[in-house]
Order: sequence, then structure tokens, then C-alpha cells
Amino acid sequence: MPTAKYILILCIPDSIGSGIERCRQELKKLSERANQLPAHLEITPEFSWNEKEEYLLVHKIKSCVQSCFSHSIELGDPYLDKSNQLIAISYKNDPQLEQYRSLFKELFTQEKMPEPYPGFIVGKQIREQHFIKAMNRAKEMDCSLSFWGDKLSLYKEENGTEWSCRYVFDLD
Repeated sequence: MPTAKYILILCIPDSIGSGIERCRQELKKLSERANQLPAHLEITPEFSWNEKEEYLLVHKIKSCVQSCFSHSIELGDPYLDKSNQLIAISYKNDPQLEQYRSLFKELFTQEKMPEPYPGFIVGKQIREQHFIKAMNRAKEMDCSLSFWGDKLSLYKEENGTEWSCRYVFDLD
């Protein structure tokens, strides 16, 4: 049974996150492996699913999305997480996002999933010798932004290195 890696995320829209996206592109150069995902918040961490039953995964997600509503999300400050080798952006306390996460965690109770990462991921797998440079670049980002979180995106890892957006689920 061929399995693939998937991840369900909420993306920072390009329209408000252009500075964040520029930073993400620059951080790729400092990474061991370029992160192909846009700046995002994990609703679920990466998980494996039978590729031939992707339609069931989409159906499960659609059934949960009916309980999710779009709302305003406020970003906080960028920070460096050395233990996970990444740059992320905090967000203001948001009960709705936590509700989404717990809803999808319940959906995948059979799966052994770690907790989703607690911030919007901008750059991953930053090489240790580049931590200071990466954090200085991240501090230049204008993160005092808010945006309307109205879509969740399901990404699938292709060829073991690249992520492609498979489905976008509208909230509301």
C-alpha cells in the first residue's frame, strides 16, 4: 500500500505577506533543504496516508471544515527555534485556531501524530552556522499584520522533496 506524506496548513496570503515571502526565499539559501511550503501554520503536522485513498482523506477533511469559520488572525513577533532549526512567527492567542487543531487531531485519532508546530513557519532546517544571520533577517520582517484566515490547504509531498497543493478548503 503506497503511502504519501501530507500536511494540512493555513497559509499567510501573499497579498499581506510579501515581505514574509521575500524573507522565506532568502532563508531557503541558509537551509539544509529548501522548504517548498509557503509561510504557514500547521493545522496538522506531516502525516502519512494511503495515496490510493486520497479521496477518503479529502472527504474527512471536508466533513471537519464544515465546523470551521473564517476569522481574523493577528501575527506576533518572529523568533528563532534552534532545537527545530526554524524561523517562525508567533500569533496572538486564537481560540479558533486551537479549535481547528483539536478538531483535526480528533479526526486522525488512529494516526500517531505529533503536536502541530505552535507558530507560522517561515524557514525550516536552517544550518546552525546561519542562525544569527537568519534571525537578523527575520527581525527585518514586518509581522505586525493581521489577515483573514479563510482557507485551509492540503499539501502532498511529491518525489520526496517537493510539496504540491492538492486541495484548498474554503472556511464558511
